[in-house]
Amino acid sequence: PPPPLPPQPGFKAAQAELRPHQIQDLAEIIGELVNAAAGYELVFRLRVELGGAGTLPDEVVQTVNRLLAGVAKDLQLK
Repeated sequence: PPPPLPPQPGFKAAQAELRPHQIQDLAEIIGELVNAAAGYELVFRLRVELGGAGTLPDEVVQTVNRLLAGVAKDLQLK
């Protein structure tokens, strides 16, 4: 994984590699995180990687990109 980016001045940052089930766990506590951070800016920076042995089929990349675009239009595999 790339080295962690330094946090912006006045911010603290946490970074970890998460598996899909951990993303689901995070989603379940988003409301609690928002409440705990009330009055402060809470930002998530997400990097999605897809790969494995061999070349990824274009149709897999297109399907994943379509799904990711439903979350954020600039969240695309390149």
